[in-house]
Amino acid sequence: MSDIYDITTNVNDGLKAKFIDEEGDSYKVDFNYDNCATIDVSDYKYMVISISTLYELADLVKDAEKRYEEEFKKEKL
Repeated sequence: MSDIYDITTNVNDGLKAKFIDEEGDSYKVDFNYDNCATIDVSDYKYMVISISTLYELADLVKDAEKRYEEEFKKEKL
């Protein structure tokens, strides 16, 4: 996974990332432990996403879910 697609915060603050679309626009992404990505598009009218960017975003959702799961398992111990 590319560095521009890394999750940049921790579970306690809510997992967040950014990604760049094919036109170079940067979007903020939140992960809320629901197998979804919430993408802030408020500064744009549209986004252009390739298949590879969609795969990167899907990988981010999987990574976020894994991080949340690991953290919540720690709390239960």
